Amino acid sequence: MTRREFTPDEHRTITMLIADECPPGEIAATIGVSTSLLTSRYPEAKGTREQLKEWLSLRAFQTKCEASYDKRTDAPKLGRSTGSLGKMQPQPDAIVKSTKSRGPERHYWSDSDLATAEQMLRDGASYNRVAERIGVARRTIQKRFPGYGHPAKRKTQAA
Repeated sequence: MTRREFTPDEHRTITMLIADECPPGEIAATIGVSTSLLTSRYPEAKGTREQLKEWLSLRAFQTKCEASYDKRTDAPKLGRSTGSLGKMQPQPDAIVKSTKSRGPERHYWSDSDLATAEQMLRDGASYNRVAERIGVARRTIQKRFPGYGHPAKRKTQAA
């Protein structure tokens, strides 16, 4: 296994960030290496205990602020108490919530979507065609606009 050497530009960036008292994780992310590699080559990047406490409290504050925002709309959550920020305990990186996607984004109906769907159904379009046009599932259209199916047409075709 070969030892990774830092380029002169990376070395300059690292020393500049250390002088600015940036946390080692932030420096490592900027350069694109692991924190352990960075601190093994640059022990001065570890910082003092006071700096570590400050970094952890800032990370906890950042996590708390991010949790108070709605991820879908990127707006502050309303009607919920976020509690006192002064009572927060620093959180290790392992506890930070997963950012995995939980499926497709929810479709929010605009006035034009509703008008288009209703007009198409009145004109005799199928639920499938309307769903493709609006960009939602067929079942969503069926739930939103019940009674536009063609049961008589299906019965005559089945006979």
